[in-house]
Amino acid sequence: MGRKYPNMFFASVKPMKGYVGFYYMPIYCDPKIGTKLNPDLMKMLKGKSCFHIKTWSKELAGHITAALKLGMAGYKERGWI
Repeated sequence: MGRKYPNMFFASVKPMKGYVGFYYMPIYCDPKIGTKLNPDLMKMLKGKSCFHIKTWSKELAGHITAALKLGMAGYKERGWI
């Protein structure tokens, strides 16, 4: 957005009691990205950028992988990467 930053937050995971938090900043930077993510993943969104993951599956892993690719493409498009 015109300014140069030495670092840019993208995503992280944080083990919590009862769930794992998946913090995904591309959805915070561009809320429209949520329309492109799988509805099953979007059901886990709590707040603006944190997904609460309580159970793991191969399908969920695929949804998260797709979200990471989509977010990376958005960051590249903005020139952040």
